[in-house]
Amino acid sequence: MKLDKLTAKIKPHEIQWRVQSKGNGKTTVVPYLTNRCVMERFDEQFGATEWQNVFCEWRSKGVKCGISVNVDGNWVTKYDGADETNIEATKGGFSDSMKRAAVQWGLGRDLYDYPMIQLEGEHKYIPRQFEQELSGISEQVSSGKLNKSYVLLNGNSKQSTPSNSEPNKPQKVVVKDGSKEFMAIVDWIINGKANAKGEIVHGTIEKAKQHYSISEAVENSLKEKIQALKEIA
Repeated sequence: MKLDKLTAKIKPHEIQWRVQSKGNGKTTVVPYLTNRCVMERFDEQFGATEWQNVFCEWRSKGVKCGISVNVDGNWVTKYDGADETNIEATKGGFSDSMKRAAVQWGLGRDLYDYPMIQLEGEHKYIPRQFEQELSGISEQVSSGKLNKSYVLLNGNSKQSTPSNSEPNKPQKVVVKDGSKEFMAIVDWIINGKANAKGEIVHGTIEKAKQHYSISEAVENSLKEKIQALKEIA
């Protein structure tokens, strides 16, 4: 069985960068698959109805995920597990265990080829000024143009625009949890906006992504905020 779509190199938009450690004036960051990437790649490779996942409790505070694929009428399952995370523990455990199970199928193994990447300064979260540089690193790795074993970013470098982008196209505003852009998206989805004809049109998270850069974590926060407001109403 060919798994070409599943094992194709990970693209920048399929990655979520996280802080791994900090100290001595530097912050080490590492790339992780997004859960959206897992679902979309499996859909593309097998079809939405030809794969499935299952979760169960693992040890005392962990989650085990099995991803099954229909191979010539037989379901083949590969498992992996993860501990609950510090933030949104249950949801984080489900998400991380599914990503790890996906790696068992070959998805995202090229992330292990990334060099050690550090940011100047000690940061709890990744500052916005580094995001374009990190996206550039992902683009270089996926295209095979980066062979370094260590990269230090200072947040001041001017990254060239990726070749598949429009040079003069403005960068999307990055939405932070609780920011004014965050609340504007929530209001758009809940209350809607009047169009040119005076009709009230409600937005969606997918429509918001056309105008904003929204990470997986922020997307989850948007969904929770919207659900909470709908329950109050």
